[in-house]
Amino acid sequence: MVNSIKNYLKTNYLLLILLFIAFYLRFAYPTPVCWHPDSVKYLVPLAIIQSGNFDWILSTINFSLLSKVINYIVQINNNGDPSGVIVYQKFIAVISTLLFYLIALRVSAKNKLWSFIFTLIFTMNPLMLFFEQTIMPESLFIFWALLLSFLFIKFTEKENYPYAICFALTLGLMTYTKDSSLLYSTLIFLALIIWSGLKFFKTKNLKPILLTSLIILITLATKLPMQIYNQNKFGEFTFNKFYTNGVLLWFLSEEMLLENPSDKHKWLTYYILMANQACREKYKVPLGQTSRIAFECAITEVNVAARENHLVNPFTGVPVTQEYWNEITPEYYKDTLFRNPKRSWEAFLYNANIMLFKNNFYFYPYRKSDRPGTQYEGVIFTQAPFALNKMVDPLLQNCKVITTENMDEHNIYTDASRNQIIQGYIPFMVNRDTNQAFLYPEKGLSLWLQSNCRTLPWMRIILPVFLSAVFFFLGRIDRWAKNPDFLIVLYLLGSALLFLLLPSIIHGEARYQLQFTHYMLLFILAAFFRSRPN
Repeated sequence: MVNSIKNYLKTNYLLLILLFIAFYLRFAYPTPVCWHPDSVKYLVPLAIIQSGNFDWILSTINFSLLSKVINYIVQINNNGDPSGVIVYQKFIAVISTLLFYLIALRVSAKNKLWSFIFTLIFTMNPLMLFFEQTIMPESLFIFWALLLSFLFIKFTEKENYPYAICFALTLGLMTYTKDSSLLYSTLIFLALIIWSGLKFFKTKNLKPILLTSLIILITLATKLPMQIYNQNKFGEFTFNKFYTNGVLLWFLSEEMLLENPSDKHKWLTYYILMANQACREKYKVPLGQTSRIAFECAITEVNVAARENHLVNPFTGVPVTQEYWNEITPEYYKDTLFRNPKRSWEAFLYNANIMLFKNNFYFYPYRKSDRPGTQYEGVIFTQAPFALNKMVDPLLQNCKVITTENMDEHNIYTDASRNQIIQGYIPFMVNRDTNQAFLYPEKGLSLWLQSNCRTLPWMRIILPVFLSAVFFFLGRIDRWAKNPDFLIVLYLLGSALLFLLLPSIIHGEARYQLQFTHYMLLFILAAFFRSRPN
């Protein structure tokens, strides 16, 4: 027994070092709970649930239902304190580090040194560390994505029913975590159908077709309870009842609507431009100067008003329903894009740049409280019918608060860094309503990484290497076709490209990097280390 343990430690010491680093980064120095504008979609405060005031929750229950359920369980075991959610997210991240290393070993032909280096890059990603302490589903989504990749590799190796079942269940749970997985699952179905068809014509064996059919049926079955719920409550047999098509409008720009607006749904152009003018005044944008932040604020206000049934067509007086809004926004979006090809390309590049190379964490924090004995309180997020958090986070007592005129989240760090008074602190959260930035003491390796690597996102290094790996892979595609791992490498490449392009087309945020960074890293390993087919 002792010898077995010694042999295990001797052969797996790199993995143990990785797990120690991953754990230390996340638990050595506790930090306050961070909030994002979208946090309200994933954590419902316990007080709201207990009060019975959850009609809004039930109408959007399928939107990241798994995160809602887990966050609810954590709250009831912590007297409503949401900080336990952060603890579970960090534990999930440590497990993801283990999964990444195991996959890296497999795709790099068991090259332990490079697997160690790439796993270290993965687990020390400052963006990943930040979102693990934010009420968001990114940590859980990365875990499912890595587990899915691990099971995909095992499934293609063994081609047995247990792995097929586990793969299908994981894919189903992934769709309950993030709605972008719905398109992803469709593409996986298509890839499996092609794979099973080629296998059948080559071997005349029906097993691949049966395995593919089983995966599709089980994955669809996992969605069935939500479809039945939506049928009974809304009369629609659909999985995604939450109306998300309005997010497409974020890809548009102020110049598009001013220069060549869509002829369709002119009342929508009218509302957006009115809201845009109000937001320009709010942000004090000079006349003749465009402002992306003001325009995004306008789109958000119009989109939320429509989803909450507060819009009325000013030309007809007919109320705009959620169903109608979800139907017309794609049509309006496509017509505006086709009318403005140059501006559309500029918007794509803008979103891609924001997502890849800017650090727009979109902090929405606490504010100074007027209540006796309370220093900070949760900011009431106007896009949701409840306060994010009414509990006082004791760790916020260590924060400093400054007032700054530069509330652009792309520049808040560099702006604050020039202030010698706050040396040793990092911008932790920003409150646009009061022009305040909350600064937290820079303690521990995790915060050091977040503060010092924001100005040089790791994507600046990863993306060029990834593109080089793609060209290297395509240059040897004829040899790769003979490699038994060809399907695995295509899976990693396709997943990376899908999650890379989707946010750029719709709305660029730095957090979307986390959906494809691990795929990129694994593809780089596979392309450079599995490029010598037998």
